[in-house]
Amino acid sequence: MFHDYLARYPAGGTQHLAFRLPVGDFDRVAGDLREQGYAIISEVDHPIARMAFFDTYRTLGLATEIMGVTPLNVSYFSVINSVVAGCRVLITKQCK
Repeated sequence: MFHDYLARYPAGGTQHLAFRLPVGDFDRVAGDLREQGYAIISEVDHPIARMAFFDTYRTLGLATEIMGVTPLNVSYFSVINSVVAGCRVLITKQCK
C-alpha cells in the first residue's frame, strides 16, 4: 500500500489519515465504514493495536486508517512520551 502510493506520487504527500480509538470500539467503527461501502485495503493485528486501512480515496483523496489501541499500546507510548519529554528538557538545558 505504501509502496504503491510512492510509485504513484514520487514527490510524496499525505497518504492516509489515522484515527486512534480503544480496541473495544474497533469492530463497530470498522463495520460502520464497511457498511458505507469503503473496502479494506489492508488489515493488521498487533499486540499494541488492531489496524485497518480503508479505501476512502474517492471521498477524501487518501486512505483512512482505524487504529484500535490495546492497553499495551497505551503503556508503550507512555514510556516513549516520557523519554521524548526528558530529551526535550535535556536539549533545552543544553541550548541555553
